[in-house]
Amino acid sequence: MVSVVDQHSGVNSKDTPDADRWLATIELDRSEDEKDVIRHAVVLAQKAYEGRTDAAGAPLFLHALAVARILTALRLDHEAISAAILHSIVSDTPVSLDMVREAFSERIAKLVEGVVKMDVISRARDHMAVDGDGLVQAESLHKMLLAMVEDVRVVLIKMAQWV
Repeated sequence: MVSVVDQHSGVNSKDTPDADRWLATIELDRSEDEKDVIRHAVVLAQKAYEGRTDAAGAPLFLHALAVARILTALRLDHEAISAAILHSIVSDTPVSLDMVREAFSERIAKLVEGVVKMDVISRARDHMAVDGDGLVQAESLHKMLLAMVEDVRVVLIKMAQWV
């Protein structure tokens, strides 16, 4: 497994993230408006993910924050970081994409939507890979997905999910 260390805080991506401590580290080089957007994403995610866990029993919010911390270490913008925090909120909670669009912006909603689409296509790819013919179809589908992504930040969010 890969681990990323944030240069500002020294926090390792494998550590249990503390939202307040992490938010304090991002405040060094961002405008107030950017920080407000990221804080808003954290608050919404904490509420939406409350009591929800992944298959291993880990809180979903901790995973979302870990993905955002990786993108912060990669110096991505506030929109990508916010979308990383919200990346599975549409598929794992009652929060809809329209709610994300209304609470944030069209650009952040598009990033979240892109990650959701990648998740759907990745699951379809996994199901196709069961037989020999399906593997070729799955690879074609995967290549098509990457070509369809309008914003490279979607791919970076998806890759940070796997870490």
